[in-house]
Amino acid sequence: MITEQPASLLRTIILQPQKPYDSYGGLIFSDIRFTGDGYLSVQGQWPRDLYVTDCEFESQLIIEEIIHKNYTFKNCAFEGDVKILCKESKNFIRFIDCIFKKDLIINGKQFNSVIIESNIEGALYIEAGKFEKLIIGADFKGKKYSVNSFHIDFSGSKGVMLFRHLLIDRLTLYGTNSKDSEASFFSIRAFRINILNLSNEGKIRFSDLVWNDTLTDESYRSFYCFQSNLGKTEFFNFNFNCFQEIEFIQSQLIECVFINTVWPRHYYKLNLKLKEDRLADLREEFRQLKFVLSKQGDSVKEHEFHALEMRTLLLLSTRRLFKSQNSEINRTYTWRQNLQNWVVLLLSWLSSNFGLSWLRPIFFMLVVNFFLIYLGIYGFRLQALANIFSFHSSVDYNAIGNFLYYCSPFRRFDNIITGKASIFDILIRIVSSYGIYNFIRATRRYVK
Repeated sequence: MITEQPASLLRTIILQPQKPYDSYGGLIFSDIRFTGDGYLSVQGQWPRDLYVTDCEFESQLIIEEIIHKNYTFKNCAFEGDVKILCKESKNFIRFIDCIFKKDLIINGKQFNSVIIESNIEGALYIEAGKFEKLIIGADFKGKKYSVNSFHIDFSGSKGVMLFRHLLIDRLTLYGTNSKDSEASFFSIRAFRINILNLSNEGKIRFSDLVWNDTLTDESYRSFYCFQSNLGKTEFFNFNFNCFQEIEFIQSQLIECVFINTVWPRHYYKLNLKLKEDRLADLREEFRQLKFVLSKQGDSVKEHEFHALEMRTLLLLSTRRLFKSQNSEINRTYTWRQNLQNWVVLLLSWLSSNFGLSWLRPIFFMLVVNFFLIYLGIYGFRLQALANIFSFHSSVDYNAIGNFLYYCSPFRRFDNIITGKASIFDILIRIVSSYGIYNFIRATRRYVK
């Protein structure tokens, strides 16, 4: 049966231990509903462990000045904010299977061990503190704790931090992660990950972010990185496919590590309505990812991101070429340079999808040469054109054979072909050589 007591009882018993709460050198509180604000401060007192189980806290609870003591809260419900403001904690603070109705705030100086295995319906703020060990989440895969909003300020938070088996609605990372700090996110499910003005000089790891359910409009998920230097951030077994929106804006990714990561199909599709400044950012994003994957030896993904970079550049060149006024982004090329870039990029896209397709070079070579041959050599006679698609006699196969013969850039020069036809003959050889080059280029990305 739950009894009701003022929250000030905690402080009173800590200062002057008495029965029935004093037991074997520790203080035990069970089945109590504490009313009013609670304030725990035991500076200068004889070391005693505090164990609170199956209790309810009506208002806020503030914990500070813990020296040589262990604090354990188990199966407790906190209806107000909980603030851990310790200047020094040499043992551990634990919250096991608790429920935080509002916010949990950690803002101190020195912590030995902080363990939180509880559900947080409000927000969790890690604002400051040097942690020997900070663990948030379950210690086994079968159980996950939920956090509505999770904020970490790395500028004030240092040490070893492990966040595991968590279901998070919004995860926000910011500040400077120092060289001697390590933060690991293991097997978390985050609907929205926001990395804002983060500078990673230490270690940050994301591993085993995998969703088993499909994306729906009701569960919108996004990964957003803005003006951050991710340093040597590691993404291991990280499923980007679970996010409907992925953005790395004005961020440095060159030193990141991507191992067994999955990129979604929609990430490879450009939105034609994007503004030019966003397209410029997107191109830089793809360029850095291409460089990172090249260093890791992932040639397949490297070529895919190269193609994405070139598609973005093609769209930018198209905008700059055909827009007489451009106020959104400064022009760095003349009209002639834009025209040259646009032609080269357009041909590469049409002929090989920037080296991704081996079928496009074949079709490009056959289609372009078809018109060149029958325009230059046969004068584009409709009867000759009809013979190719009519398979009723050997004459048809001869026409096809002649067509493929003229497509070959390796055949000898024919002295019979003169005048206008010789010009088309040279163009045919150029187109065929370009198609063969793109075919080899597209197939070589799978071999070393």
